[in-house]
Parts: sequence; structure tokens; C-alpha cells
Amino acid sequence: MTALHVTIETRLAHITRTGPVLIETHFKSDVTIDPEGLMDNIIARREMCKGVPHVMLTVIPGEPEMSPAVMRTDLYHLPEDRAVVKAIALVLEGDLLPRVFQMYFSFFPQTFRTEVFSTEQAARDWLAEQAKDLDKPTEG
Repeated sequence: MTALHVTIETRLAHITRTGPVLIETHFKSDVTIDPEGLMDNIIARREMCKGVPHVMLTVIPGEPEMSPAVMRTDLYHLPEDRAVVKAIALVLEGDLLPRVFQMYFSFFPQTFRTEVFSTEQAARDWLAEQAKDLDKPTEG
């Protein structure tokens, strides 16, 4: 993976590798979430992880506008994503957005674990548990 604390800014978010196997996506406030913007985020994450298995923390502040097309788009259908993403923790505010994302993941079941949290600390604790086996060096 790329060096720690390298950030790539997209139209929707700032994506940073903050740990050996942790990629963080912090969405900007007052953005409209659409499939094209989410794909830009995924491309940035792919560049950052370079095929190394990892977990993701995604923080979306407030209740941003979301394009209806998001609910019709399987963003993690490619084998390269299914092979390297091990868990996604979403930190969401309010009542509507958590339900929307839970519905999204019921429409598009993933090969990795997903969980929705209302606090960043709870999400980080869960991700630390999910990443336990990822940061151990492999014997070769």
C-alpha cells in the first residue's frame, strides 16, 4: 500500500491511508452522493491499497443528498474489490441514512462485512477487530 497519511481528494471526499490496513474516507459536507462520485472514491482507494487486503472506515456527516441511482448501482461487484476489501464500517448521522445503507447492502450483498455505526469510536473498535488477521506478516 502507499505510505501512511497520504490523502487523495475527490469531488465527494478525502481518502487517507491511516494505518497498515486501514483506509479512511471522510465525505465532505454539502455534497450530493452519486454513483460517479462513489466510483471516483473507489478508484482512489484502489490506487492507495494496490491490491493489499484492508478495512475501510467511511464517515458521512449530516444527511447529504443522495442520487437515486446509487440504490441501483452495485459499487463492489468487481473481483479485485471483493478480494481485498475485508470490512466497511459506516459512520452515519440521523435516522434516514443508516436505513438507506442497510437497504443498499440488502440489495447488493457483499463478500465482506459491513456495519453501520453512529459513532466513529465504535466503528474504529469494530474495524480493529475485523483487521486483526490482516496486519500480521505472511510467512514466505
